[in-house]
Amino acid sequence: MTESAIVNRWITQGRAEGQVSTKRSDLLQLLDLDARYANVASAEVRQLIEQQESLDLLHGWFRALARSSDYAEFLAHLRR
Repeated sequence: MTESAIVNRWITQGRAEGQVSTKRSDLLQLLDLDARYANVASAEVRQLIEQQESLDLLHGWFRALARSSDYAEFLAHLRR
């Protein structure tokens, strides 16, 4: 049996979409659970995270969020 290039592409796309979805969820959970950010994350920031398609950018945001001393520092990173 031969592999289908189309099916392989679908599988790859599905994996990538799953990784993006997982990273978005990780970011939102960190915003909700970390005392530095509790109840301060704006709806605009949440929407920005939920709409981001770039896994690399989401990884960078996650690292910035984890390393930021406060919400303002994280916002400064998002605006770059």
